[in-house]
Amino acid sequence: NGVAIQKTDRWGENSKESVYGGAITINGDLNIKGTGKNGNADWGIAANPENVLSRFNNAGIYVDVENSTVTVQGNVDMDVYGNGVTANGKNATVTITKGGSIIVPTGTKYGYYTLAAYDGGTINMNANGEANDVKLDGDIFVTEDSAVNLGLATGDSYLKCIIDNGGTANVILKNGAKWYNKANNKRYVQDNEELANDEQSKVTNLYGGSNLYNAGTIIQKENSKLLKIDNLYGAVNVKYSHNEKAPTEIYGGDVKITKATEGSQVALITNWAGITADNEALINEVLDSLA
Repeated sequence: NGVAIQKTDRWGENSKESVYGGAITINGDLNIKGTGKNGNADWGIAANPENVLSRFNNAGIYVDVENSTVTVQGNVDMDVYGNGVTANGKNATVTITKGGSIIVPTGTKYGYYTLAAYDGGTINMNANGEANDVKLDGDIFVTEDSAVNLGLATGDSYLKCIIDNGGTANVILKNGAKWYNKANNKRYVQDNEELANDEQSKVTNLYGGSNLYNAGTIIQKENSKLLKIDNLYGAVNVKYSHNEKAPTEIYGGDVKITKATEGSQVALITNWAGITADNEALINEVLDSLA
């Protein structure tokens, strides 16, 4: 691991249990950079060949003791063959006050996560939605009673992931930030806690822009599955791709919003591939398919 709070088992005490916990504060940026390519030498942190469950992956930041905190007063830049950030345990908390880049492996049959909160853990990354670039290449995972609070508020910010959420996931998405909603890895069959959502995303609270012009965009591709939003506050764009030869065939899963506050807006968008501006009938059919 890179920066870690953890302890070994003692007689009668679980390795995560702690009344007071520990605390680490980094006054500045954290860099655990590799090239993010295949081969252990290319990663800032190499793979752990002995782990079985994703919560025990090597991590750039790892908090595995209750009531413990790691705070980065700056940005992070991490390439990890494991999890970028893991908070595992009651009141185990990681806070990254600004933004940064986290890259983890993709295209595998194993759970690797940029942000992973387990058993009452909390991860905050640019949670106030300040103008810091946030770039996450890899899925996000949240178990019951855990939380991830994440702010994307610049045009260069993006998520390339699903948010596999069984707890609380709060996301700010505005000012042109993009969320490419697709799974990066298959779940390891024995890692049962990761099978609940079938590669679907779920957000507890999505905070968009004040209008559609300064909103962020959710991008649904052919391999994108259902995205559930419990509560929408503000405006968001949802962009779908379609079959160029049959434009009414829209790719990607639905985006379902349970509740939206008054004044919230959603724009459904697709491109012009296979559609001409003078074919009003086809345009209307495509719009109907989007809706």
